[in-house]
Amino acid sequence: MEDNVTMTAMPLWDSYVRALHSRFQEEPCLAWINPAQGDPFEIDELVAARKVCVPIMHPHFDLRYAPYLLELDLSRFQDGDVLARTVELAANAWTLDSLQKMNGQPVCGWVAASCSARDLAAYWARTCHIHHRNGQAKLLRFHDPGVREWLWPALERLQRTTLLGPATHILSIGRNGELLEQGLDDTEPQQQHTSLTLTAKQWNEVEDYAVVHAAWLALCGQDEAWRGRLSQQSGWQYNVLDCLRQATEYGIVDAQDRALFARHALEVGTNFHLNALLSPVWERTRTGQYYGGVLEEVIGDSADRLFIHLHHET
Repeated sequence: MEDNVTMTAMPLWDSYVRALHSRFQEEPCLAWINPAQGDPFEIDELVAARKVCVPIMHPHFDLRYAPYLLELDLSRFQDGDVLARTVELAANAWTLDSLQKMNGQPVCGWVAASCSARDLAAYWARTCHIHHRNGQAKLLRFHDPGVREWLWPALERLQRTTLLGPATHILSIGRNGELLEQGLDDTEPQQQHTSLTLTAKQWNEVEDYAVVHAAWLALCGQDEAWRGRLSQQSGWQYNVLDCLRQATEYGIVDAQDRALFARHALEVGTNFHLNALLSPVWERTRTGQYYGGVLEEVIGDSADRLFIHLHHET
């Protein structure tokens, strides 16, 4: 009689669980959770007993939805189970289905720190989250792994040191499904400011992250091959963010119009706006007219088909 053997395929994110166990073998792991769209651990007694909220003081921010840190000792089975659940949540949050449903990012990442969870939470709330720009208090959502993935490379070394504070490394799952690690070389001296400050250019880009994400999601939703294609193009997001400065010059300020402009930059190329066919469009957007509507009038077709019209022009 032959033995029947059932092979069970391990989920892709299982390799991330093993990597995190290895990374935090000799130090506590601080799981960083974002309950803004529902706390995935709301009824978990272990989490309830240990979680430390980041006390963000912003006039329009409800602390019930503040991110929180959770210290895990991965030598304990129960703590390891919580880690595995956070990894599964983080990986699933980057699926197109979850992104299209706007489910958000419930897991910010996993943090190594030289202090307690409470001290790190207080540091981030005091030093990094709240900024004042154009007379308004702004919340820097660096706890969102999608924001941090694009923000980190754009920061100067001193800004990175200030963002980390007593944290030594932050790990998270990125847009392309890889396990990212953000930290600094321990061999170099690490100075930091009393608070994290972004330049005007950095803030302009941060405020367009959602626009570029919407353009990326629209393309990937139309054809998932775009996801793999763009993952092979290093720095594509910064090229599009730079292109959006031209959209501002053309008077395009509406978020949906800017997302459409960014999508065209991705689909056609960042110099698409220089095509002579579009000159009448920019004349009208500079007067305050909406990009999408004007574009469709000029080309006599859906704005989603601009690529075809520009291709025929070349």
